[in-house]
Amino acid sequence: MAVATFLAATFGAASAGTTGNINGTITAVNGTALAGVQVIAISPSAKYTATTDAKGFFAIAGVTPDTYSVILSASGYSPYTVSGVTVFQDQTVAVNQQLNTALRTIGRTAARNQASAFQPTVPENTINLGATQIQTQLGKKNNVSESNLLVSLPGASLDSSGYPVLRGGRENEEGFQFEGIDYTDAFTSQFVNSLALNNAGNFQLTPGAGDASSGNTGTGVINLLTKRGSYPAFGSLDAELLTRIVGKQLAGEYGFATPDGKVSNYTTYTFNDQDRIYGPYGADPASIGAFFSTQHQHGNDLINNFVYKFGKNNNQSLQALYQNQWFIFNGNYGGGVNQLPYKTNDPYALSRIRVYTGLTPAQFLPLLQPYLGQTSQTDLLQYVSGSTQPNETIKLQYSLNPGPSSFYTVKYYKVNSVAQFRRPFNSEDSLGNYYFSEQGGQRTGFAGDGNLQLGNKHLLKFGGKYELLTPVFGYASPVFGAEVLGPILGNGNEIKDFLPGGYLAKNGFFDQTVPVFWESTSTVRQDTSAYVTDSWSPTSRLKIDAGVRLDISNYRYPSPTRNPELFATNPDGSALTSIDSAQRNPHIIEPRFAFAYQFGRNDAIRGSYARTVEFPPLADVDAFVNRAYYNSLPYSNLPATQPVCGISGTGKCASYGEQLFWENQNFSGVPFQPIKPETFSNFDFSYSHQFPNNLSVKITPFYRRGYDALVQYATVRTVNGVPVTDPVTGAYQFNPSQSSNLGINRTTGVELYITKDNPGPGFSGSISATYLNEFSNVIPLSASEDFFPTIPAASALLGKVYRVGFLSPFQATAALAYQTKSGFRINPIVSYNIGYPISYGNSTAYLAGGKPLNVPNTNVTSGFGSSVAPNYVDPLNPGTLQRPNIAASRGTNEGNDPGSKLSAQRVTANLSIEFTPSRTQKGGTYGLFISNLFNQVYGQPSLNSRWQPVATGLAGPTTGKVSQTVLFPGVGFANYDYVQRFGNQPYIITPNGAPRLFRLYYQFAF
Repeated sequence: MAVATFLAATFGAASAGTTGNINGTITAVNGTALAGVQVIAISPSAKYTATTDAKGFFAIAGVTPDTYSVILSASGYSPYTVSGVTVFQDQTVAVNQQLNTALRTIGRTAARNQASAFQPTVPENTINLGATQIQTQLGKKNNVSESNLLVSLPGASLDSSGYPVLRGGRENEEGFQFEGIDYTDAFTSQFVNSLALNNAGNFQLTPGAGDASSGNTGTGVINLLTKRGSYPAFGSLDAELLTRIVGKQLAGEYGFATPDGKVSNYTTYTFNDQDRIYGPYGADPASIGAFFSTQHQHGNDLINNFVYKFGKNNNQSLQALYQNQWFIFNGNYGGGVNQLPYKTNDPYALSRIRVYTGLTPAQFLPLLQPYLGQTSQTDLLQYVSGSTQPNETIKLQYSLNPGPSSFYTVKYYKVNSVAQFRRPFNSEDSLGNYYFSEQGGQRTGFAGDGNLQLGNKHLLKFGGKYELLTPVFGYASPVFGAEVLGPILGNGNEIKDFLPGGYLAKNGFFDQTVPVFWESTSTVRQDTSAYVTDSWSPTSRLKIDAGVRLDISNYRYPSPTRNPELFATNPDGSALTSIDSAQRNPHIIEPRFAFAYQFGRNDAIRGSYARTVEFPPLADVDAFVNRAYYNSLPYSNLPATQPVCGISGTGKCASYGEQLFWENQNFSGVPFQPIKPETFSNFDFSYSHQFPNNLSVKITPFYRRGYDALVQYATVRTVNGVPVTDPVTGAYQFNPSQSSNLGINRTTGVELYITKDNPGPGFSGSISATYLNEFSNVIPLSASEDFFPTIPAASALLGKVYRVGFLSPFQATAALAYQTKSGFRINPIVSYNIGYPISYGNSTAYLAGGKPLNVPNTNVTSGFGSSVAPNYVDPLNPGTLQRPNIAASRGTNEGNDPGSKLSAQRVTANLSIEFTPSRTQKGGTYGLFISNLFNQVYGQPSLNSRWQPVATGLAGPTTGKVSQTVLFPGVGFANYDYVQRFGNQPYIITPNGAPRLFRLYYQFAF
């Protein structure tokens, strides 16, 4: 605790900020600098004052994001008001103005839009949105989808799983922040808020590095700010109702402040409750592949932001921020409760368990532990599959403005998010779909930051933080517990020990159930960082940000000297005796440089270079099962029966409990897998232009190179540097698969951003587009390609690099609003993508005789399995691996490598139509929001895994039909519908998206 307090007090914050700055130079009409000009920046939420120095320069640091009027007054000169000065977090707004003498006409007011694509004084590639822009991007106030907001902006894209990623990064390579604190879970480094918004006040997207205040964010960072209370008070209510299906949302906000600004409070609450629907109305869930999808979602989200100001001119403040979220997603769309059995009465699951245990159902069913809530083997489900995703966030912050040119904060925060995943029956397959899991943890930190204006040319920003990541993970599966003790997945076939008359009964332990497979986590992580940035303005046209950042992480692994069995051996087979400091305690130095230069009134360029880092998520390095659980079993002290211990699965065991532990552990993987963090070199450059009528455009080409990317990989086993091969087949022998730094990543791209600002009637909104050309050595379309991916040995040994398969190369969104004088507002949001990779390719990497080869992709060589092979060999005359005799194919153009073929282009749209009576600015708004305007319900195509090859492009009569004989009536294993899913074609495409939905809403502001 003392170390944490020292670091916070010494360095300040090392995360994205929550305040901005205003500065400028005030001169007379003849250019003479004016000293002593009184500057007042005022908004409903805050008020700041400053005075110009001898050079006419003033600076106000630590400005709360809002839209301000800046009032300038000096003796002998006419007062001047610059209105519409919008301040966003982490940005400095320049207010440079000439004052007329008192005998002359008062100058006009000026509006400045900091959300425009034209930001000539901002060196970093940052996009800021206020509440009005957020409304336009989403169609209406209180739309809660953060995913939709993100992908409406340049640099953000939806991956093939529907999750937002930045500049083509993986799901865990982007930083999420809320009010300037890290907002990702402690185990997987993913978002904790279920990507749900709640009346956000400001939204900041930084594709790429950002300045030195942002760290451990990989490919970019998102920072959300909530609103603050103001005087006079404000509030709003939003009530929504879905038509045709059950769905409702209620949202409200209220903010107030005392007249002197000392006390303010803002509260916002959003409640939603909605049934899901898939495909055309009335579609059979099983026939469209939606049987096990989410049927219902429920959410509650409360935020309270309290600020107390005190001291001289309210120059000190205390902030207490609290958020409590609770989201529930219930599955089994086609079945629900009391319609499906537990796995212990699922004929298909029983047949699978029989294969993996080598026992009959009569033998193994009494050995299985019941699922939570299950009372007998023949029970029907007491509840459906689903997940519960809570999040509790607390921030306590002290802020100090010693003078108008300096601002400091220190804060304590904690993000507590542990999601629960219930899977009593989530698929017709028993493997991996019969478990209970918890995932997440606590992120606790101390941080602060400091801004100090040094003269009229330098703004110094510095900071640091300390965080403790305490992960929570538990994965318990009764079925896995039995299957890993069988003859196929295990090494000792201990399942027989639990039978009547078996080893346990012979030693006095009767009627024992098989222990569950229980994976947990035990590693904690400590992160420390410090940064400093100098924002230098050598001229009014040029601004340079030069900074450096240090990120340090400390993984609290067990000692390999004391527990060598918990770590993979060295490549030569010797025991690991120490962990490299770059893996246990990495220190990453990250230089950051950015500039902005304005050519004239309407043209500007900017560019940046930065090194960034993404520390390995604890989920990547800790696969430890619960050793204490297996060693606490009543029979754990019995002598071991088989030499199955250690990572090799061949060592002697100290006890029967250790034997069970290692059988389960080796199914999970290597217990601890230290790896280095992934680092990135980021380059980008922008040109922006401001057209008349508040129309702006910015184009940004960029390049990113990732080093030491995280992938799962099994290395070749060696002895004295010589690869070990099978004495019969000659094939390489491999060490257990584990996390490694063998990944390769290179990305080039271009971003386009067009904005139109119009505070009054008329058009406003934005158009964004992102082109990505990304290469990786992860095989496209492989499982979890952008989240814990695996590289097969053959592909890695060949050094193959592919265009990634989880991204559409080109996506674009237009979010436009038209406001009429009579009170109508029309807001369409149209999105386009050029298609996603869908093909598995005509060639594949293959290990033959211990040698990696690039061979034709057939049902014999396909690494994805024969069911999705594009070509089929003649079983009577197969030919050779490199020259197969192909008797049939799907007849489609698959391209050479996986991912070569794209799906069809797609356009989707949402539309909102509102009417607000013009008799008052505050009052009711009546609206209709239409999602999926074009009723596009089909997902992405995928290869038909039930293809019966006959000849080139010719399918047999069983194509698309179920091959299993064990069926639930109308559940799970439905045939692929020939009309709706094109079940007799090489590719199937499923209509399981949400259809067109109509949402009626009423909003009231007060």
